[in-house]
Amino acid sequence: MALVFDGGKLQRLRILAGLSTRELAKALGCSAKSVTNWESDRFPPQAKHVRTIAAYFKVQPKELYQETEKVEA
Repeated sequence: MALVFDGGKLQRLRILAGLSTRELAKALGCSAKSVTNWESDRFPPQAKHVRTIAAYFKVQPKELYQETEKVEA
């Protein structure tokens, strides 16, 4: 098993908080495009951003990850 960032979880937290991607980006100090990329699982956020996201939503950083089957290439 491997842990990967769960963009869907970030999107659910943002929507439950009633925030647009632009509003969340401003609160986190990043671009709206970054938030969109994270939510769509295009790119995972850097560790420093995961900590900021977790603090903002008052969750543990590990709650922003999901377990997946490790696929070997």
